[in-house]
Formats: sequence, structure tokens, C-alpha cells
Amino acid sequence: MQLEIIRMVQRLSNPILGNLMEGVTIFAEPALLAAVFCAIYWCANKRFGQYLAFALGVTACLNGILKDIFRVERIFNRPGFEETGIVSRRVETATGYSFPSGHTQTAATFWGGVFILAKSPVVRVLTSVLVAAIAFSRIYLGVHYPLDVIAGLIFGAAVSVFMHRIMIVHKNRALIGFVCVAAIILALVTGVSEDTYRGAGLLLGVLSGILFEERLVRFETGKQPFFQMALRYATGMVFVYVIYLLSSALLPVTMAANAIKYAVIAFLIMGLYPYIFTKLKF
Repeated sequence: MQLEIIRMVQRLSNPILGNLMEGVTIFAEPALLAAVFCAIYWCANKRFGQYLAFALGVTACLNGILKDIFRVERIFNRPGFEETGIVSRRVETATGYSFPSGHTQTAATFWGGVFILAKSPVVRVLTSVLVAAIAFSRIYLGVHYPLDVIAGLIFGAAVSVFMHRIMIVHKNRALIGFVCVAAIILALVTGVSEDTYRGAGLLLGVLSGILFEERLVRFETGKQPFFQMALRYATGMVFVYVIYLLSSALLPVTMAANAIKYAVIAFLIMGLYPYIFTKLKF
């Protein structure tokens, strides 16, 4: 049944739709999300950015844990895949196990978080359409089963709503800390894949970076001139990219090293770079 749904979706295939789906799915991938997130956190709304960071870290851990529990193989790794008539594209971005869809869950968490906090109806419509398009793209590209995508939507939306309730509505710092620490420990204890360790490292970096920022930095957003914000953003993105390249080159290719790399990058984004631009006054 699931394979037939994928084949039915892929019957719509044409060059324009194919390119569109490959472009849409990028909106749930780390590079683009990091670019959007840093603009929000460093320049637009620090509290909004903290919420998105916690939600992304928790959803990354949860997605990895669920994948390692269910261990559903990707469509293109199944025996007899060649006979299914399904074509898989962008498989280089489809890492780890299949259930639930990481791209879909990440999109539902991040863009769902933007939807929750946005006051503009236009933004809410755009984010809703974007999440739906990303979910559809994972089936169209032949890298996920429909059930993977449905589960990703449910878990991603649940994380965004739950984190919004405890962080923005109730401002329960103790519960936020408990959820983050529990997610990190569960990911490291149960994790058997690179994605799970990456999620644990990401959330650890977010948690430690925010604690560092609250104690030693306390930067402000929304009050500075546009040029100052543009300089802050451009310099920061170069800084993050250089650290990413250096850590990728220097650290060994292991799950533990991958967790360390993402912890360092997240700490840099959330705490260290704000400390730098605050001291340099830009």
C-alpha cells in the first residue's frame, strides 16, 4: 500500500516539479535552517531564537531515538528496491533509518514554531504550506514511506507545541532543563546511529550556550541599526562556517566526535559568538 502511494505520487513527475521538490526539501536541512535561525537569534528576537533552538535540539534527539528503536530501513536500501519502480533522489541527505522522517519532523518543529509565534496571517499561511510541501517532497523524492512522513509531522508539531507551552507560556526553567538533560541522556544511552549522537550534541551545545549567554552576555536584539545587524550576521555566519570546516577536518569520523562537533557549533552560535559581538560592540 505504501509503495503504491509513492508510485502514484511519482507519476506526477516532471522536470519542473522535480526541481521544485528538491528545492523545497532544502528548507528542512541544516545549512538553510542555521542561516535562518542565526538571523532570528542574533538579530531579530533572542527569546524566539532560544525557543526554536531548544525545540530543534529536543526534536533531533527524539527523532534519533525513535529511528534507533524502530530501525526501519530506507526504501532504497530494501532488498528488491530496483523492482519497485520507485526512483530515489537526494539520497545523500537521507541518512540513518527511515521512521520517522527527520526532514519532516524538523520542518514541523522549526517552521511550526515560527507559525505558533507569528502574528502575521501571511507568515502562518506560508509556514503551513512550506511544512506540507516538505512532507510531500520526502515521498515524491522516494526517500520515505508515507507513514514516516505522517509520524514526522505528528512528533514535530508535538515538540513545537510542548516546548512553547513550557518555555513561552509557563516559563518553567526547571522543566526545560529536565527535558533537555533527559533527552540528551536517552539519546546517548539508546543511540546506535550518527544522527542520534548528533542530536545529543546539538542539544547539549544549545543548553550550555544559552546558560553561558544568560550569565555572561545578555545581548539585545531589535534595537540596533540595520547595518550593525547585517555586520553581526555576516561575520557570524563566516565564523560558524570556518569552525564547521575546521572541526570536520580535525575530528575523527566517529559518532562521539560528531556529537562533539555539533555541541561546539551550537555553543558557538548560542553563547560564544554573542559574547564576541557584544565585546566588539556590533
